[in-house]
Amino acid sequence: MNQSATQTAADQQIAEAMAAERESLRPECRADAARLERLLAPDFHEFGTSGGEIGYEGTAARIAEETDPNGEPIPVENMRGWLLAEGLVMLKYVSENSGRRSNRTALWRRVEPGHWQVFHHQGTLAAPWRGQTPFTGTERNDISDGRVSLFGSPSMLL
Repeated sequence: MNQSATQTAADQQIAEAMAAERESLRPECRADAARLERLLAPDFHEFGTSGGEIGYEGTAARIAEETDPNGEPIPVENMRGWLLAEGLVMLKYVSENSGRRSNRTALWRRVEPGHWQVFHHQGTLAAPWRGQTPFTGTERNDISDGRVSLFGSPSMLL
């Protein structure tokens, strides 16, 4: 495979993982436990902004109980991705929820063509803005709408 074809394949996998992340962040997905669970790997875990670690068991149901499917999306900015290995993508972005900014990282694994599952997610509170314009939600990159993390809103479970 030539370098151009290799880059195209990498870009495709990154785009698919970003689409899966965006799906997992939509309130209508988060409010549907079965739909959200399809995106979680059985070995899923997250280190949340609260410092707690959350596992797979029961997570989708807890999120669904606390999510309004018609709720307002939480702004996300600067989403970008890297192909770490065939079928393994790392995504990074910044989110804002109730004035709290968080750096987010997600590791997505392709389990079959076109189907990705997240197996690791992390949220870390971002340092306050110093001398910069606060996040307004208009600075989005690569994502048109989303939630703070897979499971960060509304209860900051993760």
